[in-house]
Amino acid sequence: MALHSFERETTFGWDDSTDICQCITFNRALDRKLQSYCKEFPDLFKQCSEQVYEGVVEGHEYEFPKKFITLRKPTKKKREMTEEQKRAVAERLKKARQKKEKNKEDNI
Repeated sequence: MALHSFERETTFGWDDSTDICQCITFNRALDRKLQSYCKEFPDLFKQCSEQVYEGVVEGHEYEFPKKFITLRKPTKKKREMTEEQKRAVAERLKKARQKKEKNKEDNI
């Protein structure tokens, strides 16, 4: 039986004595991304082991330089648009699409 979504966790670990980060992930999207990094950058990314659950490979452990881990400060909340502003944007977009379609027809 496959893991439930709340069981698909990811952990990152490192210590100050090394520049290597260990990542164990059961998240499918992150696992695919890290697998592609292992193929594209074999000198930097390494798959260390498979994480098996009930006889099925559900995740992997990876090692890579911890300099690739970053934390960013939160961004400002986007400005809320009024209904009038939303209608104006929709109208401009509609006109731009019509103009693009007309240009496409003229080029044919």
